[in-house]
Amino acid sequence: VVLPLVEKYFQAHREYFITPSSLKTGTSYATVKEKEMSCSLFCKLAFLLRQKFGAFGNEVNISVRCLKVLVRAIDVSSVMKNSQEMVRASLLPLFNNIAEDLNQTVQNLEQRRYSHVKGTLQRGTTSLSYVHMVLLSVLSSMLDHLGKNNYGVDVF
Repeated sequence: VVLPLVEKYFQAHREYFITPSSLKTGTSYATVKEKEMSCSLFCKLAFLLRQKFGAFGNEVNISVRCLKVLVRAIDVSSVMKNSQEMVRASLLPLFNNIAEDLNQTVQNLEQRRYSHVKGTLQRGTTSLSYVHMVLLSVLSSMLDHLGKNNYGVDVF
């Protein structure tokens, strides 16, 4: 029930969250705290989906759509420059987990452990369904958002 509401909220207010606070226009913009909270919500939902992928069942698509909308509402530049270390550091495990999951999937394919990759032996973050449905989808949205808004330098 909550995820579709979160998705629609951040979809409708995307510009509010990514407008730099340095632009003193007539429009309102999110405070640094609000930007931190949206980044934190994205990281926590991504971590939860990674840890409990099998428990989401048919709701995976809703969760992925919500993550894709959330990542497009993160002002990475502001979060990296103005936020506390704890908030900035929450993005690092996200990238590490993505790299680890992709690396493990490739290793399973190279070692012909197809039961791991298919998810028949264990449902987890190395199954192709997780990689296809979650990782690649969210990662492409994230990289697209970082590129369109020139946030790449701030992340690195």
